[in-house]
Amino acid sequence: MEKRKNNQNKGFQKQKAKDPLKEIQTLIFNREFDKANKGLDEHAKSNEITPYFLYLRGQCFMGNKKYDEALNEFKKALEKNPKGGNFHSVLGSCYAEVAEEQTPDSENYQAYQDLALKYLEEGLQRGANYKIYRSYNTIADIYVKKGNITKALENYEAAIKDEPDDWWAYNGLGVLYQKKKEYTKAIEHFTKALAKLSLKTDNGRSDERLMEFANVSSQIEARIEECRKALEENIPQVLITTDEINAMLNSITITKPEESKEEEPNPNASNPIIKPEKK
Repeated sequence: MEKRKNNQNKGFQKQKAKDPLKEIQTLIFNREFDKANKGLDEHAKSNEITPYFLYLRGQCFMGNKKYDEALNEFKKALEKNPKGGNFHSVLGSCYAEVAEEQTPDSENYQAYQDLALKYLEEGLQRGANYKIYRSYNTIADIYVKKGNITKALENYEAAIKDEPDDWWAYNGLGVLYQKKKEYTKAIEHFTKALAKLSLKTDNGRSDERLMEFANVSSQIEARIEECRKALEENIPQVLITTDEINAMLNSITITKPEESKEEEPNPNASNPIIKPEKK
């Protein structure tokens, strides 16, 4: 069964390995979506339109928030490779982005969330194997909005299991534990999120991207302070000092992931997704 699942995604990985679209992939990673789209137009003149080509085209549209066009490209990719879990996942990620464009009280909001869950979870069942922590994060985010904390916790934990240096999942867990008033656990996870997020500042990223990470770090630090104050007010015998928080940071062992500027952009959206690297 496992062998069959891996075979279903072999085309996705093989095409990425010998990718004649490497420069276009890099443009997408650098968020130069219009230039990437022009490159795809040129490529299409003399090359076969493959599922991976359609995936890249969809990423360009999604990066420019042209979600109808993105959904159309991802659906065509899935039609060409209906068994591929990765193409289910990216379609689910796009539906999650569309849901975020709706107001929470609109009739389409829950419908798009449900479509996102359907394709993301089916992608995992079909053996999606490209940065699946992003799928788990997006699924968790949706369950948070639906009020299913148990499912949200499960999926954030699954994201960390797949990618131990994933700051987003640690932050998500911190938020959930803060809501549950388990402040010590919340501080532990927020602290880990800060440590993992610090890795993003040393990876050849743009100034705009680094500013986004700095803003997110400030928000996490503010949440740590909120939790500390709550502990001081409600459980004075379990105070956590700044020195103890720093000790937590220093005790975390981080393996710096190897990344390249040619890394493919996130379908996860809830993230694998092209969007700011999360709050």
